[in-house]
Amino acid sequence: MLAGVLIAESLRVGAQLTGVPLQIIELARVEMTSTGVDQPRYWTPLYFTAAESEASRPAAELATCLAPTGGWYTDFHTATDTFVVFADKVSATHGVRPKTAPRKGKAVMSNEHASCVFCGEFVLHIPGWASSVPSYRLMRATWQEDHAFVVGSLHFSCLRASPARSEFAAEFAQIATGHGREITYQAAGETQTLIQPGLGYVEQIFRGDECAIHRSDTRDSWLVREYAGPWYVLDRPQLEDIARGKRPRLDPGVERIVLPREPMADLADATLPELLDSLGVTDRYPGLAAGEPEYEFWKYFAPKRVLEYAVIATPPLPAEAAAFLRDYAPGYRPIDFDALERDDPRS
Repeated sequence: MLAGVLIAESLRVGAQLTGVPLQIIELARVEMTSTGVDQPRYWTPLYFTAAESEASRPAAELATCLAPTGGWYTDFHTATDTFVVFADKVSATHGVRPKTAPRKGKAVMSNEHASCVFCGEFVLHIPGWASSVPSYRLMRATWQEDHAFVVGSLHFSCLRASPARSEFAAEFAQIATGHGREITYQAAGETQTLIQPGLGYVEQIFRGDECAIHRSDTRDSWLVREYAGPWYVLDRPQLEDIARGKRPRLDPGVERIVLPREPMADLADATLPELLDSLGVTDRYPGLAAGEPEYEFWKYFAPKRVLEYAVIATPPLPAEAAAFLRDYAPGYRPIDFDALERDDPRS
């Protein structure tokens, strides 16, 4: 199986992608705080899968469909290779793969599923304990000689334990605390210039021994960034909870994920600890009970092993970050969005 993402806005006018058996598994709409020339502010990522035997076919077809201006690209990966497609160019390379041997008897995922980029085991997305790096972030594995791109899910516990945690954290900080930058990539024997989007958390409001806190300059959102790698995004509802003396709760909404094998018989009635235990990854979520997670089963689609669920949890913020935010939250001033709209040249 191959899996990838295509930005709808990257297609040239008049392009037609026909006869390629792609299955769209997720459609999203995201706002980019920084974009390149000829790139819009809002993007539409289309996440797709296809048979691995078809890898060369969509690569060639997509190369004819991408706009030649704007620094656009698309990418997809199989179990062993990553294809990066530019307008009229295709580059096949080895992507970032787990370097730690999976433990005997554990639920190990193949790359078309949610496998941790560090340990190779299944990742159930729980806010504060796991996250993912989408391919359109263009995050480079600077700790590898070829600086391949990091794409996929990760347990925060695995990130903290990884020898590459400092390099990962440094690369993530470049993306998170800026408005984007140009990076170069070797493809088809040529140097391609790409725009690595930034997240826009440009204002640092706290720096401690374990972490830093940054505020976005375009929305009421804050990033708590551990130097060991993990990160936590707090939006206005969480800060308002902190100001009222309550614990912030992260609620990412309904998640959809492909399970690595047929699940336990009573999946609909299982608790979160029972689910993690059945998947053999409980120890990848240390301290989860302290986050008081609220787990809700939504739906299970057996033919594709697709689980829909939701988890709300309190993130394990470093103590110094929690202490700072308790003092900061009562007096923060919300962003004046009318002023931002007037000053934004893209509006």
